[in-house]
Amino acid sequence: MKTGREIGVLEGHHDQVRSAAFSPDGRRVVTASDDQTARLWDLFPSVQVLVDHAKQAVPRCLTRTRREAAFLDPEPPAWCIEMEKWPYHSLDWKDWLKHKRAGANPSLPGAPE
Repeated sequence: MKTGREIGVLEGHHDQVRSAAFSPDGRRVVTASDDQTARLWDLFPSVQVLVDHAKQAVPRCLTRTRREAAFLDPEPPAWCIEMEKWPYHSLDWKDWLKHKRAGANPSLPGAPE
């Protein structure tokens, strides 16, 4: 906002945006369009803040099968276990992570599909 340089594009209106206003705390912007809609957008001061917000918002993580189908490591990210996201919300997974961080190479617990 201070530099006037483009840092992103808000997509969603189907016609020209006629006005925009920032919230007093600078964390949101509201836009009004000729398509007769107003939209409220959350703004994030950094990519990391956006990532942290997304981690809180997701209700679950990918199962091992889905991770492998997407050519991802079968091991879930630690935050899925730390934040107790399904299917990594069990004590078995917490123990696995504890052993992994201690330098062991534990087998992956069975996860429900």
